[in-house]
Amino acid sequence: MKNLLLTFTIIFSSTAQAEYRVFVLLLSNSKAASARQIQTTLDPEQYKTFYPLNEGESLTYVDTWMCKGRTDDFRPHCDKPMKPAPTAATLDQAARQPANSPAAVTSQSPDIKK
Repeated sequence: MKNLLLTFTIIFSSTAQAEYRVFVLLLSNSKAASARQIQTTLDPEQYKTFYPLNEGESLTYVDTWMCKGRTDDFRPHCDKPMKPAPTAATLDQAARQPANSPAAVTSQSPDIKK
């Protein structure tokens, strides 16, 4: 039984994949009238805990995306993925109007009085 459990553990651990999230944060300093963007794997709350802000500094969340892989050995973060180009099916769906949209209404309801 232990050998079977060990075998399953080895098989399934080899298929595991790592992921991480990249955050873009804007660090502004009102005293020095400066601002810089930071790419980090820490969310804004974690960043403030790990790197306490000085007086006059503020941290703003700008953007985020997921990356596959690992971040050890000082590897660079992955680039932000581009939005996929619209396909013919999505263009066709966008052209359709729901039945209750203003474009579909051709006359006023008889219950509405002016």
